[in-house]
Amino acid sequence: MLAAAADEASEGGSFCLRVDGLSHAEISASRPDLSISQRLLRGGFPALYADPQADVGEFMRRLVADHLARELPLQLRVDSVHDFERFLRAAACRTGRLLNKAELAREIGIAGSTAAIWLDTLAEAGVITLVQPWRPPQGKPLVKAPKLFFLDTGLCAALLGIRDEQDLAVSPHAAALWETAVHAELRRLLAATVPQAELAFWRDRTKEVDFVLPTRRGLALVDASWTEFAPSGTAGRLLRIRDLVGAGEVATLAVVCRSPHGQSLRQPAGPDVETVGLDDLPALLG
Repeated sequence: MLAAAADEASEGGSFCLRVDGLSHAEISASRPDLSISQRLLRGGFPALYADPQADVGEFMRRLVADHLARELPLQLRVDSVHDFERFLRAAACRTGRLLNKAELAREIGIAGSTAAIWLDTLAEAGVITLVQPWRPPQGKPLVKAPKLFFLDTGLCAALLGIRDEQDLAVSPHAAALWETAVHAELRRLLAATVPQAELAFWRDRTKEVDFVLPTRRGLALVDASWTEFAPSGTAGRLLRIRDLVGAGEVATLAVVCRSPHGQSLRQPAGPDVETVGLDDLPALLG
């Protein structure tokens, strides 16, 4: 995360210290009044919770203008700051999606090698991360490309031009921002419980599960759904993927929804697929 960098940038400085954003539990304790949509737009930068009156839009504008679009290009010796800022916004459009570096480079009009360097720099700065496809114990992953995720939903939303809940409600990126939020929470929890493990995803030509992660009880297959209830057909899809991954290896099937109500999805003669909220994720990994 770039919390310290953002604080210094707002004061005209250029100091950069990588700091993790607040967890869902920490945000809930600090601002229990915020809706899920408001939390996505505010993100996890601690400064935005230390000052309840902080202007989120201005904070993000300064972060982008003073650090991401100024300091990082200087470090990279970028000829065109405008191209780098366009690159940031194009990357934000791809959060939660398979990364195609060549496509991204063509969209901005830069070399593929340049795109790779800029992505590495954003990863080192704590702006993005890449999630690799699940690799079975024996064999190769079904896809080779990783998925790109921003580490802060507020920054990503700002780069996408999503300013308020009304914008979010009609944005085609709402589901991707929710998946980005679920990713950040799972990533944080996994680092605390199974530090040597990494998040992955599973995908073939027709089916996908957003996250595959190890727990003490076995693998968990987890989807993120920007709905109050899991869509119809989710249980059957997750069960089919469970069988492909190896039913004996999978302990949990879950869908993370905005506001679940303890719903269980059951296929005939199949196990339950749990619906959970962000509050329930620690127990899911336990």
